[in-house]
Amino acid sequence: MGNALSATVVQAGGCRSCAAGPHGLRTGSLATMPNAKVAVIVLHWNNYADTRDCLESLRDATYTDLMMVVVDNSSTNDSVDRLRAEFPQAHFVMNPANYGFAKGNNEGIRYALEHDADYVLLLNNDTIVSPDFLEPLVRTAASADRVGAISGTIYDYDRETGPTRRIYYAGAELSRWRGMGIIARYGQIDEEPEQSVTEVSHVSGCSMLIPRSVLDDIGLLDEQFYFGVEDADFCWRLLDSHYKLYYVPDSVLWHKRSGSRSFTPDEFYHGYISKCLLMYKHLPPLLWAGWYVIYAVRTLLFSGRIVAYLQRKHQLKSDQAQAMQQAIRRAIVAAGKGDFESPLKSY
Repeated sequence: MGNALSATVVQAGGCRSCAAGPHGLRTGSLATMPNAKVAVIVLHWNNYADTRDCLESLRDATYTDLMMVVVDNSSTNDSVDRLRAEFPQAHFVMNPANYGFAKGNNEGIRYALEHDADYVLLLNNDTIVSPDFLEPLVRTAASADRVGAISGTIYDYDRETGPTRRIYYAGAELSRWRGMGIIARYGQIDEEPEQSVTEVSHVSGCSMLIPRSVLDDIGLLDEQFYFGVEDADFCWRLLDSHYKLYYVPDSVLWHKRSGSRSFTPDEFYHGYISKCLLMYKHLPPLLWAGWYVIYAVRTLLFSGRIVAYLQRKHQLKSDQAQAMQQAIRRAIVAAGKGDFESPLKSY
């Protein structure tokens, strides 16, 4: 399946690594690539099919010194055994519990650093990479100024029809008032791809290349965040430490959308409490107080409309919608009391 999949991906994305990179360098030139070891960390939990597709695309990657690290967040099925059998070249890190995104990836980062990785690439398991996606990232990391983290172009992958040119990430700016990355041209068809490396203030945790020296300097992902906004937090920390973030358009991959959502009250509570924790951590006390009041009022005023929209769109039962709205209110109250614990944590 790997070769056929790669052929489809190349056809959809085109060969973009031959374009000029920063300072006019040819980002796809293997002959002049720095000799750097890159550990690609793929966090896995039960989803055999997506992780298999991701690893197949990595196996076809043209970058020579690539180490695949699969971090299993305590899967409850036989998916790890199957992946081990199909990808004997991959390294497996077995977590004793579901550590979520930040702590789960951190276990993989520690493993990669212990095995002398020069760069760590965090990569979602529901992605498919183009064969030459890594060369432009490493080229930029080796040539640009004070690199903190780098992302490439991420397109949507339609689970029914395959790779698209619809933009999931093409550079973003970190909004320090909204606590999120504002993505350039999000959802648009990329008819005129960018040609040059761009400095940005937010890179995507879906695919993020980080130099070893940066991790040694500012540390790993903040494990207070179980899932979500940890990439915004990491970007915020990088910027505060005077590192630079870059978007490299010649590095291309595809991201599959989630096939289903459970819309549980705990998930909604977690989403709101994580956003509040991010802002509490980074805003000065007076700004945090002002932000919290505005956010709380807006959320409580509009939560009913948000839940009603989701109820109509996804045909949710009335008791399920009511529980979701109550969870949002409880999260806002808890944040005001300084309680940012996520109900999704099980360790």
